[in-house]
Amino acid sequence: MPSAPSSEIVPTALDALQRAPQPLSVDQLRRQMAVRIGPKQKAEFMALLRADPRIHPWPGSGKTPRFWHREPREVAAETALEAASHSPLDSAALVRAIVKNAHRYPRTDAAALVKELIDEGRLFEDPPWGRKRKISATPPDSESYRHELEAQLRPILEKYAALRITPKALVDEICANGVSPAQANTDAAAQIAAALERIEPRRGLVVAVSKLRHAPELAGVSKSGFDAAAMHLFGARRVFLHDHTAPHTLTAAEQDDLIADGKGTFYVGIAWRDPEHDSGLDS
Repeated sequence: MPSAPSSEIVPTALDALQRAPQPLSVDQLRRQMAVRIGPKQKAEFMALLRADPRIHPWPGSGKTPRFWHREPREVAAETALEAASHSPLDSAALVRAIVKNAHRYPRTDAAALVKELIDEGRLFEDPPWGRKRKISATPPDSESYRHELEAQLRPILEKYAALRITPKALVDEICANGVSPAQANTDAAAQIAAALERIEPRRGLVVAVSKLRHAPELAGVSKSGFDAAAMHLFGARRVFLHDHTAPHTLTAAEQDDLIADGKGTFYVGIAWRDPEHDSGLDS
């Protein structure tokens, strides 16, 4: 075979890799090329392969790398999706399918890839919990689990209802759990203070909680976050809260517009505490 100028080596190698059905070692690639790469040129040849963004190194036997025109993770991901599309597989079986069909993709990398594809929403666990989970390319049918989940959830919601915590307030709190409670209380308290300052900056004058709750400054604050922040301000003696004398007469929607302390008390009014009549306390 004729030798090739250095400028032709990489294009020639790329052409051979694009025709190859699987990744090739350097020696395999040299045999597939229409030009001669001598043993003394092997190290330089490998460096050229590694430097070209169109050519991707693959794990090989021991320290011997392989090369191909396709990226290893991309091929492994396609293999995983294809295997999971035929029938649900447990995690170990899916990893074996990746290793077998993605050209000896490393087992540990395959296991990590399966988790990544699940996190990315490209693969799905069915059922989404428990020890007998299978992995599929199709999302689980939520309707098949609703009866079981509702049966488990109903007694829990009844316990929350006994504490006068509505399902909506509970969901709002769960959805906001990405922020620490202390930080959430501090941020929401600042928003309440800004809204109250705009609506009624004078000390001692009562503002309806329902009016405060719907202030634009509090857009995006959950009901549970609003209640916790208001109780934080109350505990810090920055505001007065006026309780409703008959909260049991209110509908759930009406209670939702008030401040709940979680112990059965609902507050209908809020006012700045007057520091002149409250010596030593924050205003």
